[in-house]
Amino acid sequence: MLIEVKESRKQGARTFTTHYTFGETLEEIVEQFGEDVVYNAAKDALTRDIRALVRVRLKASESDDQIHAALHGWRAFSRSSNPNVSKFGQLLAECTAEEVAAIQEQMAARVEEDNN
Repeated sequence: MLIEVKESRKQGARTFTTHYTFGETLEEIVEQFGEDVVYNAAKDALTRDIRALVRVRLKASESDDQIHAALHGWRAFSRSSNPNVSKFGQLLAECTAEEVAAIQEQMAARVEEDNN
């Protein structure tokens, strides 16, 4: 796996790139690092993702109930912590198949307009 680390986001910041071999499967990674290390690394990554999701929602002034609801529907590494995207997904889940089809048509027309 290629790993690139930048000193900072500033232009001209130093970058270091290296190849590091991780196992190709969970079993291989556990064999390489040990079960405790793999478990703790996963738990740390998941905790960071949950904290990031909560921070975004706190900045959006969502209520505790809204944040709890978002966490209830959260899936690891889904990467959509944008409250607007999540709200849209929740609304879309309540739509009928016909309503979803109509929304898709409207969005396709909008994308085509934006591309012209």
